[in-house]
Parts: sequence; C-alpha cells; structure tokens
Amino acid sequence: MRLVAKDTNLTASLLYRSGTKGLTGQVKGTINLAVLSTLKPDLLTKGAATLDTNIQGTTDDPQLNGRLSFQNASFYLRDVITGLDKVNGTVLFDKSRATIEELKAQTGGGELQLTGFVGFGKTISYRLQAQATQVRLRYPEGVSTSANGTLALTGTTAQSILTGNVSILRSSIGQIDTAQLLSGSSSIGENTTPIQNEFLRNMQFDVRVEAAQNVEFSTAFTKGVKGEINLRLRGTPQRPVLLGRIAATQ
Repeated sequence: MRLVAKDTNLTASLLYRSGTKGLTGQVKGTINLAVLSTLKPDLLTKGAATLDTNIQGTTDDPQLNGRLSFQNASFYLRDVITGLDKVNGTVLFDKSRATIEELKAQTGGGELQLTGFVGFGKTISYRLQAQATQVRLRYPEGVSTSANGTLALTGTTAQSILTGNVSILRSSIGQIDTAQLLSGSSSIGENTTPIQNEFLRNMQFDVRVEAAQNVEFSTAFTKGVKGEINLRLRGTPQRPVLLGRIAATQ
C-alpha cells in the first residue's frame, strides 16, 4: 500500500499468516506531523518526519520497532505560552517506549537539547531532561527574561513533577504600571479556570531560580541595576507558588 498526501508519502507492506496470526511488515517514508494534532488535540504540530519501522509478532501482541527523524518540525502545547521550533533529531521507538536518540530545538530565541524517553501503557509516563541555553521568556506582559536552565520532567499523565535549576541572565521591564504588575501577581495563584491540557493538569513544580554571576536588570526608569535572586517555584500550573527573595545590591 502507498499513501500520498500533503507532505506525506508512505509505503507499507504487511504479511499476515491466518494460522498463527503472525505479522511481518514495514512502513517507510515521510509523514506530515499535523496528523498528530488529530490524535492529541492538546498538541499542535507542524513540519515533516521520516518514518522507518518494522512490524513483527501477532495480531494479539504486535511488536513495533523503528525510528522517527524530525526535520525542522515545531511542537506547541495548549495553555503553554511557548513551544519548540526547528526541531531536528531522531526518536527510537518500540511497543512500550519512545527514546530520544538526539533532539535539538529552538525556543524563545535560544537553544534546547532534549534527552530521555516516553513510556506507553495505560498511562503515558515521562522521564525527560532539557538543557536550555539563552532562552527568552516574555511573561508576564511587558517583562522579558533570558535564562539558562536544566529541567527534568518525571512521572505520568496522572502525576508528574518538573524539577531543575534556572539561572537568570537578563531581565528587563518595559514601560508598564509596576504597581499594577505587582498587584496582579497576587491573583496568579487564584486562577480557578480548569486546565484542559492533560500534560499540565497533574503536574507539580519544584524549580530553583537564581541569578547568574553577571546578571543584568533594566527597566524604563533605571540603569545599572544589580541584584541577587534566590527563588523557588512550587505549586502547579493552575496555582503556582513563588518563594524566596530578590535583593537589589546596586
């Protein structure tokens, strides 16, 4: 069989033995990643990937082994303010697990390198690590922060935790009402809108946030500000909690 569509050109062959219910086959070619959004509405994807997989086993216990290689793909999750662009690399997969062989991407103008695996079963399990370099986050409105970081996501869709360390390189605040910004921050943890994204719904935070040695702060009304940051992000995406202190030293 051959399937051809926009950015998709797949060739599949399958041999079925009725006596033993045995399967032998192959699927090769390119696939439009937008099809993943029809399977997982929380996931918005673009780009193409090369698929090369073998099928063995039986109809009762099929065994899939192969690889999926990405070329300039993009991935965005609903309710997440940033995503991954220019994703390139390879994921190896079998019946129970997808393992990242090598995966690099860009996010917020910086570089991101991913390792780890995703396990498949009654619930999806994660053990993923990310190394971020010079990543810029524009949140909340009017605030821009660049940082390096090492993060790890461990757990399942039923319960997961995001841990790691973030080092602030630069932070700037534009011409905004600072009093309004500070008063608005108190309501962040009071968000009562249910999170629809299943990847975020049961996630916990435990991330340490610190300032790099030569951190730069700037606002529309100041210059040459230096300071110290020692914070810890706890809570959940629905109710984040930020603990610690920020001190201006100059």
